[in-house]
Amino acid sequence: MASGHEPAGQGANRPDLLGFTDSVNPRWSKPTGLLMIDSKQMVTHDRATASRNRCSGVVGASFSTIDLGLADVDPVVKALTDQQAETAIVLDGVTIAEADRATRCIGWSVADVLLHLAQSDEMAIASLTDGFGTAAVDNTSGWGGGTSVDESVAVMVERERGAPFEDVLNGWRLAAAGLVATLGGMDLSTRVPWVAGNLSARTLATTRLSETWIHTQDIADAIGVDLVPSDRLKLIARLAWRTLPYAFHSSGLTMTGPVAFRLIGPSGERWEFVPDEPEVTTISGSAVDLCAVAARRIDPAATTLAGEGPDVADVLALVRTYA
Repeated sequence: MASGHEPAGQGANRPDLLGFTDSVNPRWSKPTGLLMIDSKQMVTHDRATASRNRCSGVVGASFSTIDLGLADVDPVVKALTDQQAETAIVLDGVTIAEADRATRCIGWSVADVLLHLAQSDEMAIASLTDGFGTAAVDNTSGWGGGTSVDESVAVMVERERGAPFEDVLNGWRLAAAGLVATLGGMDLSTRVPWVAGNLSARTLATTRLSETWIHTQDIADAIGVDLVPSDRLKLIARLAWRTLPYAFHSSGLTMTGPVAFRLIGPSGERWEFVPDEPEVTTISGSAVDLCAVAARRIDPAATTLAGEGPDVADVLALVRTYA
């Protein structure tokens, strides 16, 4: 549920997505000191390295994953864990003034974007634990009360805006850790409900990876931190490719035929997502650019992306990685 809109609406106090009232929201509990991922694995980082990188304006792979015996982590869950760790580094040492800075999400500050991430992770946990319908209807009057996805998430943020940034940060840590722990303990082929309809838990995990990446970039841009793209984007690019039929259908359009993505990843590796049948439209170029276009963060015309075939313009206009 990545957002780039003007938050709207004002609501009264309500129970949060995990069933607690605002006054006792578990989001506002004390920090653990580490971003706990589950009982066998945790993500931490060298705070001195993180602070040094933030001062220089660059964040790369300065976090580390401590393996405490979790041998068979699904690649999507591992990627989400690593993305959360990068997000934690970006947030390390954010000042109150930085938390109040405007982001590219119109009307939202850094703190608002982080609150939205926490809320979305909580909703994902509810989905994975058979609580999505109850949480959506009972707790948020249709998970936000808006008439669209953007309006609904805006209302959700508006309702909980204003808490101290440290509380918002702790809340995100709890929600992020809870999400990975939940995913790590279930069959990822399980079908679960989500905003756009039922999907597999693995696909939901990939949408959470995508949105966390998108909003980490939003926050980093607002506070002047440059992020180094990683090969985690391969999962996001594949999601964008796989969901093209849904994107076309949702817009009332029909694809002329199969579409292929032939991309170059951040490390220079070629990533090819090709249909079983011969493609009639091909999109090629930078995977970073493709993911940014799918995130609605850059105009396709401002990228290196190129295409051949009848659906190029529609693909670049409709491709997305979140719902």
